Amino acid sequence: MNNASPSIRFSLDAYGGISPTLLLAAIFNTWQRELCNVVTGSGAPLDSANDGQILTAIQAIIAGDASVSGALQKAQNLADLLDKATSRANLGLGDAAPLNVGTTAGTVAAGDDPRFGTNLTWNDIYPVGSEFSSYTDSRNPADIIGVGT
Repeated sequence: MNNASPSIRFSLDAYGGISPTLLLAAIFNTWQRELCNVVTGSGAPLDSANDGQILTAIQAIIAGDASVSGALQKAQNLADLLDKATSRANLGLGDAAPLNVGTTAGTVAAGDDPRFGTNLTWNDIYPVGSEFSSYTDSRNPADIIGVGT
């Protein structure tokens, strides 16, 4: 009688009147094949004298061994992405993501970018029709908010 279940697991003796769990050769063969596949899948040869080869194989796989097909490699720092544009889109990054910061066309504007200009009017900041459109101040708005300085 086989008494293994999710709650009982395996019984090794007749404790409490429960017969021991029968483990058939087929399951041992399956486990052996699986464990051998872990070792050989990591690129290492099987060694009957090495009781740590499964641990070594798992550590190599986790560390990013190149034999893990299709996995991004930590050392590549995302340079091994196949489609960088799609990856940026999937992350929700816009068109500015791949641009350098600078003060010229084709760059993301830096704080001292002349494209901001220093001759702002209050209507540049508060468009006509907004509740602040009648705001007046003798100072240049660019000086007040620190743009272009």
